[in-house]
Amino acid sequence: REQGFTGTILTDWNVTSYRNEIKATQYPLYFTDTRFDIDSDNAEIRSFVNFFQKKYNKMPSSFAMINYISAGIIANAIKSADYSVNDVYERILKTKDFPSILGPVSIGEDRHMRLPLVIKKLQPDGTLKIIKE
Repeated sequence: REQGFTGTILTDWNVTSYRNEIKATQYPLYFTDTRFDIDSDNAEIRSFVNFFQKKYNKMPSSFAMINYISAGIIANAIKSADYSVNDVYERILKTKDFPSILGPVSIGEDRHMRLPLVIKKLQPDGTLKIIKE
């Protein structure tokens, strides 16, 4: 409001799954999300989408991407651990700036994954555009 902003801001992780239903809104629609978008031009994301679609015969969701990153964090912890369950667990909790398709990912002190977020705008044609990284 202070900057004259008019529009709707959503903070739903899976807003991309129902963008066709809400693209008719009369107000500009912005939302926080990850970089993940099945229509992305990013080569790594396209590769993941193509792999997922071929293997599972459907398009991946944001949650599939997060699980993919989580599996990478766990695999990294196992590779670098001293072969004890506690060491693997501790290495997962100490994950900082793990390189992923979405950017650096960390595990916070509250044990939640910290993903880089962007602000996207829903275009009139139903496509998404990152407007702030």
